[in-house]
Amino acid sequence: MKTSEVVIGQDYLFVNNGQFEHKRQFNNQVVKVLKRIKGNSNKNAFHVNKRAKKPDKFLLDVGIYANAANLKPIQQ
Repeated sequence: MKTSEVVIGQDYLFVNNGQFEHKRQFNNQVVKVLKRIKGNSNKNAFHVNKRAKKPDKFLLDVGIYANAANLKPIQQ
């Protein structure tokens, strides 16, 4: 899912596609997006081979953060 498609206050299915150990208990659980945190930009990324901008992350109602790739829409 793209970052622009995520709507605050809507329910999504959380998928732990990164296989993070501390997020394993929330895999395939319905969660609600509470807040969007903008990713910071790195001003030195042009001169050094680094990523220019960190991705946006979303605060979920279960108390963890997730990227847009971890959220899947729920089919009714």
